[in-house]
Amino acid sequence: MALTVFAPVASGSGLTPSKARAIRDYWTPQRMRAATPLRLGPTAASSAKGSLHHRIRHIKRRPLRAHGKVFFRVTSALMTYDYECSGTAAKAPSKSLVITAGHCSYDQATLSSNGNAVRKWVFVPAYSHGHAPFGKWPGTTTATTQWQQSSPTISPLGGITGGDLRFDVGAGTVGRLHGKTLQSVVGGRSPGFNLSRHRTYHAIGYPAEPPFDGATEFGCDSTFKTSDNGEGGQPAPIGINCDMTGGSSGGGWVDDKGRLVSVTSYTLNGDDKTLYGPYFGSAIQAFYNSVKSG
Repeated sequence: MALTVFAPVASGSGLTPSKARAIRDYWTPQRMRAATPLRLGPTAASSAKGSLHHRIRHIKRRPLRAHGKVFFRVTSALMTYDYECSGTAAKAPSKSLVITAGHCSYDQATLSSNGNAVRKWVFVPAYSHGHAPFGKWPGTTTATTQWQQSSPTISPLGGITGGDLRFDVGAGTVGRLHGKTLQSVVGGRSPGFNLSRHRTYHAIGYPAEPPFDGATEFGCDSTFKTSDNGEGGQPAPIGINCDMTGGSSGGGWVDDKGRLVSVTSYTLNGDDKTLYGPYFGSAIQAFYNSVKSG
């Protein structure tokens, strides 16, 4: 299948220092707390009884500090909203790569053909309750796979329509902060491709719909549960036992060796206990190779 890589956040060679500073200044603690969780699938509040999630402790330590939140603004002819997702710093030659969901890096502006409406994209590693202990890292560019070819759009309520769920992966390349690269400050997860589905997954993210509030990092630990074969072809997305809600989208799934092997993508109607993520096969590997050098 052909690979499509989409869309700079900023034109030219990247953000100027003044524009990067303006993005960091825009994302105040108040705006980060108020951002709307972005999700694929229904709004599904997880049950407190028999919950599958757990709070992630010591998020400032390596390698956990590589995980964090993604914030961005979407502007179209009809709306302007601030959104929140999750993301992971990934090891790459650029030392500046963040992996997230495709729907956390691309939006086809509603009723518009003007391309990507995502603006002010920023990664905040080890985010906690409005705090950015390792800084706010504006994206110089964002990209996504062929997920975007069916023109996905974001609704004002934080839901997504459209997009090929098998390839719901996106990336952001971030600029330096105080002269340092993201990877030198927080490290990064090594991606793993074309691995067996039958492994233990540790999904990490910032769920923000009830009973969560987006302020705290949570995780789910699960062996392989199922494949979603209803998505029209291979590779089918992976399903695990997890009840995290919107806001956890884009959060990394790592295996027992610490390899980044998927990201949180969607849930299905009537099932708030299964979380799906794309299989990191050859198409995602090609996408990674296209963005890894910045």
